[in-house]
Order: sequence, then structure tokens, then C-alpha cells
Amino acid sequence: PIQLWLLDDCIEFCQDIVSAKNKNYNIKMLEPYMVLKLSPILNVHFNLNPGTDTTPKSQKEIDREKELDAVYKMVFEKRKKD
Repeated sequence: PIQLWLLDDCIEFCQDIVSAKNKNYNIKMLEPYMVLKLSPILNVHFNLNPGTDTTPKSQKEIDREKELDAVYKMVFEKRKKD
């Protein structure tokens, strides 16, 4: 899944790096900071720490992972018993 962020969301998320008072930011300026903070696995251009994705998950993603984990356990734990 992908997450789409508004420019204002990006500025707020990067407020420890950039100034929220500066309204001259654009996405090209913020992208390196976002990648630096989130370390998305598939973005290697600005990612200094590939492999450790710190992108926050939505509740929908968390719930879906739980469902998939339960199905995985059901399928493979049953297979081990057979």
C-alpha cells in the first residue's frame, strides 16, 4: 500500500527539521527529509538507511496484517500437524 500526504502534512511531520513558519516549501524540497525520516524500503535515492521502513501504518494496514498473520498461522501450523 502507499500513503499520500498533503504538503502541509509533510511540513508538520518534518517540523523538527524544517520551519513550519516558512510557507515557501514545495514537495521537491521536502521529499529528501521525508525519505530520511521514514526510510521507505523501496526509495533508495535519498534513503540513507534502506531496510528499516519507519512509515507509520494506518489502522486499516494494522488490521489487515493481523488478518493475514492469522491466515498464515492457520495454513502453515495445520501443515506442520499433517
